[in-house]
Amino acid sequence: MKLKFLTLIVIFFIAEGYAQELSPLTDKVYFSVAEALAENPNAKQLNIRDQQYMVLPEDLDSLQNLRFLNAMRNDISLWDDAIFKLDSIEHVNLKLNALQTIPTKIKELNTLKVLNLESNKLQYLPKEISGLQNLQTLLLGLNSLTTISAEIGDLQQLRFLGLQNNQISYLPTSFSKLQNLRNLDLSHNQLYELDARWITSEALEDLKLTDNFLRVLPESIGNLKNLKTLILSENKIERLPDSFTSLENLEYVLLNDNNLKELPEDIGKLQKLTTLLLKNNPISEAEKKRIKNALPNCKVYF
Repeated sequence: MKLKFLTLIVIFFIAEGYAQELSPLTDKVYFSVAEALAENPNAKQLNIRDQQYMVLPEDLDSLQNLRFLNAMRNDISLWDDAIFKLDSIEHVNLKLNALQTIPTKIKELNTLKVLNLESNKLQYLPKEISGLQNLQTLLLGLNSLTTISAEIGDLQQLRFLGLQNNQISYLPTSFSKLQNLRNLDLSHNQLYELDARWITSEALEDLKLTDNFLRVLPESIGNLKNLKTLILSENKIERLPDSFTSLENLEYVLLNDNNLKELPEDIGKLQKLTTLLLKNNPISEAEKKRIKNALPNCKVYF
């Protein structure tokens, strides 16, 4: 129970990083289009969450200065044309709706910085996603995605990408173009390998791969010099590459429920490591002792 609580604490702080990126503006928030138009037609924030909308309000495009739209947890299944007429929109939250597709018109929202489409019914990304050249945060977790279109590599400003809880088994090689990516969540997918060509961003700080089918990690993972958090629990990993100890900025590593018998010989090089979880791995008592001695300033849990 104590270990599970610790894991949740680690994930909580990571989630806080997302929250900071998604903070809305300080301008007044309105709760209906009518209210905003009556009081301030130049309103910048609209929150219409939890109002059982089937479609977005028809007069939404009357708020031409709108920058923040929260329409989460409704029953929206179709994109209304009104949203594509918002020339200043920067943050759109359509989480927990019933969207099955992303229309090609998505490219018209080229001012977007944050797009949250978690917990919908999406099965694919259109190639027109490449039009979102200012996008910094894209959240697509809890959908039905099986593949990711190669055009995602054109999102050069992307820093946060959430793809957890889908059915992804392969990433396009264009992923390597996301050189500003800081936080990547691929947990709960169908990945059997981590191709060396997929993840090359030296800016990457948080990488989550819980509950996949990984057996090995590529040697190139050692190139992620700024990585601070690495979550690999619930895979089938049998060994870590020697380059693992080159991740000199690692602070949190979760490796529960794998097939590890030992860690790299020079694991002690990870001087910034403060938390290492290795529960449910076939590690001998002698190896456990060696690991603890090599990492005297790290809390290690077996």
